[in-house]
Amino acid sequence: MASESDEIWEERLNNQKWPLIGSNVKGQEGNGYNDQVVFSPPMHIHAGRREASLSSSTYFENLCNRIDPSISLIRDRDESFFELENCSENYFKTFSKYFGSLESWGRERALDELRVWSQHLTYHGRLIMEFVSWFDNDSDNFYAFELKVIRCELFKEKRNSFVFAEPEVDETGQVINVIKREVLREKCIVLEWPKELGGYKAYKKKKKEIAELGDKFDLNPSIFQPGLALKKWKSHDKSFNQIVGDWGVIHLPEGLSHYYRYYNDFKLKRTSILCVKEMISGVEQVVKILNKKLNEDAKIVFTNPAYDLDRFDTMLKTFKNGELSFSDSLHYIHKEH
Repeated sequence: MASESDEIWEERLNNQKWPLIGSNVKGQEGNGYNDQVVFSPPMHIHAGRREASLSSSTYFENLCNRIDPSISLIRDRDESFFELENCSENYFKTFSKYFGSLESWGRERALDELRVWSQHLTYHGRLIMEFVSWFDNDSDNFYAFELKVIRCELFKEKRNSFVFAEPEVDETGQVINVIKREVLREKCIVLEWPKELGGYKAYKKKKKEIAELGDKFDLNPSIFQPGLALKKWKSHDKSFNQIVGDWGVIHLPEGLSHYYRYYNDFKLKRTSILCVKEMISGVEQVVKILNKKLNEDAKIVFTNPAYDLDRFDTMLKTFKNGELSFSDSLHYIHKEH
């Protein structure tokens, strides 16, 4: 693949010195314009974290912390997660500058992005982002990108595109109209709950079952009896753990052997690894689009052994065969993360 000329890169890098503001509309000229299709209503990630019960909220918060790779990477600043190979220095600088929040810098910017991805994947089971390209006003030369989380309702899923229902609001924030926006799949970054864990459909089914359980602590105070309350709590915990059992349980019942406790930790580790692999596929999707924009053939190399699925399968098999001690299991599960 022929590399871009120095003149083109000089123009790109010059535009990157300025904020991403402006448009190609007369009277609103600035440092370029973009090709954004879907304009989601503003909503902080925490707004999507409301769960059906305290048990559900606690479980998914703990699960998110295990899935989020930025937590362990922040602890060890020398530890890498992925690397870009077979790309020019200018490509690398462009990717590093725009992959993640523009409010943070360098390595922290990428970690912030992965944190957001892990939150959406944990709390919603799916994340769809629009790859928004920025172009220079004068030459239509691509020079920057943004990853915009699409928070609108997915109205229809077509073979080559997504159709979203975008709410139109007035000055008071009231919805006055709904606009259908169609965006090509090739313009989107899509992450879904891993297929090895049942995929997005299985995720939605479990979330529905959890919601139907209700709140563990939702008791009528006027007829509260300690014995009945304890019985209900135990029954709720048992049902909840049965629903999420193949992902791994956070709060295990008393009386379980060390073997089953560690085996459950292996399940949680597997869930974490599979979700991280899905996030890596998201980074690969970003690089694939950026390759077309910058006329290069860069590749992502996954460098962190803590998320090596083949190694996990070997360690789990060794554990099941009784050839891995509890102390070595503990080190692998919790230290290598």
